[in-house]
Order: sequence, then structure tokens, then C-alpha cells
Amino acid sequence: MNNNHCCGVSIVIPCYNDQDGLDRLLKSIDKNFPAFVPSEIIIVDDSSMVKISQATVRNKENQGPAKSRLRGAKLAKYDFLFFIDSDDLVEEGISSVFEQFPYYDLTLFGVRDAIGDREIRKWKPSHERPLYKNLHSWNLVIKKDVYLNAAVDTKSMAFEDWQVVLRAVSMDIDVRVNVLDDVIGKTYNISSNSLSRKSLDDQLFKLPDILKDQLICLSARKYIGRLLVRNAISRGVSATKVWRVFRAERSKLMYRKTEFIIDIAHGKVPAWVKLSVKRALNG
Repeated sequence: MNNNHCCGVSIVIPCYNDQDGLDRLLKSIDKNFPAFVPSEIIIVDDSSMVKISQATVRNKENQGPAKSRLRGAKLAKYDFLFFIDSDDLVEEGISSVFEQFPYYDLTLFGVRDAIGDREIRKWKPSHERPLYKNLHSWNLVIKKDVYLNAAVDTKSMAFEDWQVVLRAVSMDIDVRVNVLDDVIGKTYNISSNSLSRKSLDDQLFKLPDILKDQLICLSARKYIGRLLVRNAISRGVSATKVWRVFRAERSKLMYRKTEFIIDIAHGKVPAWVKLSVKRALNG
């Protein structure tokens, strides 16, 4: 077994004003991360108001999780990267993720969605779905050079993992992908205080950065849908109700695609998005 793990993995953790969350995450890494994998932990303090005591490096000013991940990746000494936010946790299943990881450029695994200690669902990738539909909150181990070639140096970007992976597979290189459809590798916090949720909320008004990439533009409907569901869940609204409303509304997008993109490009939120939110929360 040990002969398969000469590469090692760098665990990159962006952290902003979340010392308590980071402490919990580090305990879960110590408990569940496989000892047979050479590893290091790189913590990027994104200019927290109170310095993070375990930080490897600190940004001089707040840069957002995307730039913090990129900075951590550039410091990594191992050939593979595993990204996780400070408010998330590593699960026992993470050991299975690393049993064959050196043979692939991307290894995808399942995620447990939770609000605090309350489990919302277990999300798992599938061999039957397109690659972009198997991405969920950095549920992957990625080869360092693949990430660095595909990463975007931007301050804040929702669905950054989509950008990176879709750019990577569109390059003139053979990206080997392994999909583990029966493994839960980490817990993703979808509460309103989540680092990723804050990035999502910020990016609702900054979609031009995403729309510049044609592949992401084609996924704009999925982006809005996931945003609505996560916002609703955090407010205690039924996700099923939100999806029902959204599916009815998004059919109109086929007739308004040009108008939608123009509105987003000018920093406006389309009326149908606001209506969907209002109906879901009041409905």
C-alpha cells in the first residue's frame, strides 16, 4: 500500500475569522486523514481581524477564498492538492479517496451537506452524469500542476471548482478522472456563515466574471438554482418547494437568454430570479 503513495498531498485551507471552525477541522484531519499518505497542512489566513494562530501565511488584505487557495497551492510541496474550507470537516471516508489517487489527475468523491451538526443530505457523484454535474464544493483531489494551469487569479468567485475543472479538461492534455460514487470524504457547511456561501452571495451580483467563460455561461441556470436552494435551506424553507418554483421559472430563460446575460453583465439581477426567491420564501 505505501508504495502507491509516494506523491503526497498538500491540504490547503483558506480561513477568515474562523478560529473555532479551523480548530474543529484540524481535529477532524488528525482523526480521519490517512496516515499512509505523506501530507502537509497549509493554512492561509485571509487577513482575519484576529490573526489565525496556526496560519502558514497571512494575506495583507482580504483576498477571498479563491485567491487564498491559489496562494496556498503555490506554497505546496506535494504533487496533489486537497482544498477544504475552515468551516468544513474531514470524514472517515477520506481514506478511501487516497487509495489510488496518484494514478489520476482528478479524484471526485461524495460530500455530506450539513448546517452545524444537522445533516441535510449525502451528495454523491455519479459515473452517469457529465463532469461538471459531479462537482460540489471542492469534492476532489487534484494534481497540483493541473490546478495551477487552470486556476483563475480573481479575488472572489463562486463555483471556482467548476471554473478550474472545466478549464483543465478543455486543455490539450489528457486529464485522468476517477469518480468515487460510494465515498463520503468531507462535510460541507451550508449555513449562512459559511465561507463558500458568502462567496456565493457576493457573486450573485458579480456574474460577469463567470459568464466570460462560455462553459460556465451554459451552466448559469444551474448556478442560480443551487444558490436559491442553499439560501432557502439556511432559512428553513423546503428545498423541494424552491426547486419546484425554480423549474417553473427557468423555462422562461430559453426565451430570455439574451436579456438575462445583458442584465447580468450590467450588474443587475433578473426580475425572475427575485420573483423565485420571493415566492419560495413566502410561498
